[in-house]
Amino acid sequence: MLTEDKMAAVLTAVEEQATKTFLDHLNRARENFGAAPVSWNIAVRFLMARKFDVKRALELFKNHMALRHKECLIQIVPTEEHLNKELHSGKFTILPNRDSGGAAIALYTAKLHNPNTTSSHIVLKAVVFQLDHALADINTQRNGLVFVYNMTDSNLSNFDINLSRKLLSMLRDGYPARLKRVYVVAPPLWFKAMYGILKPLLKEKIRERVMLVNLEKLVRFLPKESLPTELGGTTTFNHMEWLKSCLNASYEKRITTDFSEVLNDGPTALSANEKAVELFSQDNNQIRINPIGSNKDQRTDMLNSVVPIQGNTWQQSPSIEASISSPSTNGIGSNGDNMAVHPVIDGKIFALVQSLETNSEDEDGDMPSLPPPKPPRPDPNANSPPPPVPVRVSSTIPDGESIHRLEDKGITPAELVQQMQDMKQQGIYKEYADIRSEPPSGSFSYSKSKRNIPKNRYADVLCFDHSRVRLQPSLEDDLATDYINANYVDGFMHKNAFIAAQGPLPNTINDYWRMIWQENILVIVMTTRTVERGRTKCAQYWPPDPETAEEYGNMTVVNLEVEKKRDYIVSTLFVQNNILGECRKIAHYQFTSWPDFGVPRSAIAMLEFRNEVRLYQREAVESMGSDWIGHPNGPPILVHCSAGIGRTGTFCTIDITLVRLEITQKLNIYDTVRKMRTQRAFSIQTPDQYEFCHFAVLESLQRAGKLPAVDWTDYEESQESDSD
Repeated sequence: MLTEDKMAAVLTAVEEQATKTFLDHLNRARENFGAAPVSWNIAVRFLMARKFDVKRALELFKNHMALRHKECLIQIVPTEEHLNKELHSGKFTILPNRDSGGAAIALYTAKLHNPNTTSSHIVLKAVVFQLDHALADINTQRNGLVFVYNMTDSNLSNFDINLSRKLLSMLRDGYPARLKRVYVVAPPLWFKAMYGILKPLLKEKIRERVMLVNLEKLVRFLPKESLPTELGGTTTFNHMEWLKSCLNASYEKRITTDFSEVLNDGPTALSANEKAVELFSQDNNQIRINPIGSNKDQRTDMLNSVVPIQGNTWQQSPSIEASISSPSTNGIGSNGDNMAVHPVIDGKIFALVQSLETNSEDEDGDMPSLPPPKPPRPDPNANSPPPPVPVRVSSTIPDGESIHRLEDKGITPAELVQQMQDMKQQGIYKEYADIRSEPPSGSFSYSKSKRNIPKNRYADVLCFDHSRVRLQPSLEDDLATDYINANYVDGFMHKNAFIAAQGPLPNTINDYWRMIWQENILVIVMTTRTVERGRTKCAQYWPPDPETAEEYGNMTVVNLEVEKKRDYIVSTLFVQNNILGECRKIAHYQFTSWPDFGVPRSAIAMLEFRNEVRLYQREAVESMGSDWIGHPNGPPILVHCSAGIGRTGTFCTIDITLVRLEITQKLNIYDTVRKMRTQRAFSIQTPDQYEFCHFAVLESLQRAGKLPAVDWTDYEESQESDSD
């Protein structure tokens, strides 16, 4: 084992001073909590990963420890049955030779993974066990890691979203190694689609590190003698020999006992690590070290000098004065204290890194930190819906000429309750009848055009000319392709907050995706099933199963994940525009609990559904950052059922009313529906849908504790009706 004296010999004077400072702050805090001290070698590992920036290394150490405990990666026993099988699979390995810059090469073979038979936790253990061994080498610490993610002959069934998320979490929260490059070899179309949406969100230095390459081109970037024959190289390697070296290191206790104690200190150690970062933040003006320049003579003159500088960053000498390594079975073996580490990022992670911050990358190109965890999604199993998701609207934000304005007259919820009790159900139904008797406020020339009639699902559900969504012609000067049965609908103080549309027909699916792309749709709300009571309500316009892809005209749509909840289904879709070569992420929310007749007896499910839609829209807009310059609540939400007027109008009415209540504490459902029908003709198709909007809003207020229980004894129950 490499002693602390030998480890110190490879450090410059500046680096030694940084290590002493790191240990002083960390072990001082750990001693106060009765936690085991951290060794010199362990400290160097974290400092090398952060170019001897003490504060960043302390933060890395704290995050790494917390993550190891969270993922139960403290004790890794390679002889355990499932882990032993995974280790022997050869799915992940370290190649015997390095790249031209001295970085170790990690290889992950995607086709060997089957998420149905191997848990992500077992894979993580196998990866960490091997990286523990590889990263004990001082050369790997100095020169970093290259990751080759081999997708040759793999398919969507080999892609594990849960594993990818865990790998990303491990990487972002702290791994003491430098990721130099990721080569995604032979990526299939569906993977390119997923990666394409994420690439623009990464900072330039990160984008430069990730390369999608054909198999035959990999040898342009990595030496042939470092690659196995199946990747176009000339070397032959034996994974079992590499694995044997890892096992020998483990059996010979080359994993230091001091770090095992550090891990097993549990919450006490975690608190101590947090305290260490706090101590350094308080004391970081006490010791400064002048940065060492690239000139060797200047470096020699300054080796023994310690003088103040601006800031608190410890900078590493650009060259290594000495290097010590011990032989191993494959040339990448252990020569120092082994420790708990993260796996290297692989290509799959980049299907999920859209949440990476793009403004926090430091000058040495380390992966940026991630934003705080998102708030939890609404629990569909809860007895009551969560509080409504705040919508970013205030009286200081221009309403963009929305028809639902701040100055509109309204009544309080208590006044609405009294009004309904006075009118009773018969009065509510009559109120709706008055609305329905009003003639349409516009023309339907385009819907009635002979060339567009086949694009309408129902002959009597037409699309206003003045508010219709006009598609950009798919062919030059071919205006006949600009029609789709869909209208813009305003939200409260939000122009074009929704697009209310009919469910696609088989012959309009391609147009549907053209509209989704054109309007920058982030979330689709579907309030029907494709087939109800034996009748087709909507064409299957998206791939319904996870890990499947479909082509729709010039669009490739990949269903990455499906989450089934009690009352609705959420599908995560990646859409690639094959002409522009661009990709986007879209969420598809399908409400499945609307009964075949009438309306839901309880509004709770619809309220939960609406809350989660709003939450996703808000987070998606935030992730766009400065790329979105429109209304703070984002681009339109696409809402559809079958005809696009009944359930669609119900959803929009509830949302508009709840947003208005949040801002003004007033509401006016009657006026909201009347105005909405001036943009999407015939919205709210039946009296019980109109009535349901009232009770849904009151239910939301009662569940939020803003309205007391109401006695509806004298209010007659709604009669059932067959509605959209």
